[in-house]
Amino acid sequence: MLVLPAFIGISLLTSVAGLPRADRDVPPPTRQLARRDLASDFANIVGQIPEDVFGHLMPGSMKIPSEDQVKNDLGLNDSYIASLPTQILNIPGYANWTGQNWNVRLHGATYVQPAPSNETLDDLAEDFLPDIEQSQYNQTMRDQSRNLTGALYALPRKEVPLAFNVVYNEQQIANILYPYPSDDHGEFEGFVPIQTTAIPSGEGRKGVQAAVVYAQGGQNGNSSTYFVSQNGVTIIADIDDILRETKIYVPKLGLENSFAYKFRIWDGMNELLHQWQRDDLSMHFHYLTTTPEQATSQCYHISIS
Repeated sequence: MLVLPAFIGISLLTSVAGLPRADRDVPPPTRQLARRDLASDFANIVGQIPEDVFGHLMPGSMKIPSEDQVKNDLGLNDSYIASLPTQILNIPGYANWTGQNWNVRLHGATYVQPAPSNETLDDLAEDFLPDIEQSQYNQTMRDQSRNLTGALYALPRKEVPLAFNVVYNEQQIANILYPYPSDDHGEFEGFVPIQTTAIPSGEGRKGVQAAVVYAQGGQNGNSSTYFVSQNGVTIIADIDDILRETKIYVPKLGLENSFAYKFRIWDGMNELLHQWQRDDLSMHFHYLTTTPEQATSQCYHISIS
């Protein structure tokens, strides 16, 4: 599959929803795209980034609270934590055609979500926004800040068995028993093969197919997966400063835009990507972000909108 980088980013992989069925092959675009040397392109791009900016593009630039810090800051004890329901972060993924079956990528985390007061969340947000005056925030900005801060103050739940149902066109097509429980960080990631005749094979060039993946045994945990044929075009696009206005190259503004402001479209880029997808139904999108994994569900809902 031809891959064209729209920008270099970190981590989240999702796709555009609302795609047609694969009943027919998709003709190739009229304009042929040249292959890119991704390793060379990446080296050239990184080499042009100033060191002080480069540090803020990496996920380590945001200090995520440790498990012990979450317990201490919120005053949590083990019995309270044990009483919290398990929640599942199921990050939208994709499936590759192997020549015989589909390999579905499952990626996410099992966790519990404490419920601190709004006043506590406002105080905790100051650690992420030390140079920003929150007294000027309106209610929408406060809600955004509290939601993101609360997501960062989740706690992993370890060794949780995992199972998923895959539903396509409102019909269950697979029941996946994940071979391992979530790890010591509450995380899971891997490819699992499924056998189904409901989705046509991925041979040739076909429209990308969307299915819903339901996680069992926990709250939330529903997301999409996208079945990508062997031939087509994949676009890799950052969310920050490609789809939304973030200004991560100015650290103070990047944090404020992430914590205080809801999604603001960057210069009509969302319409451009939608137009590309309409022009070539086999086109597949990966969205990337420096946003910590705990908060990626917000990024996903942004990206598909």
